[in-house]
Amino acid sequence: EEEEEEEEEEEEEEEEEEEEEEEEEEEEEEEEEDEQQQQQQQNTHSNSMK
Repeated sequence: EEEEEEEEEEEEEEEEEEEEEEEEEEEEEEEEEDEQQQQQQQNTHSNSMK
């Protein structure tokens, strides 16, 4: 019985790690989107100056 409990705990830990990784990936994607938006704004601004 004890062995089963240990296995369950390990599985839970693995799931938590996966969730953390997913969150990190989402954050990175958001940052990339922000950067792209900023670049677009700069581009339109410099274009209107001409």
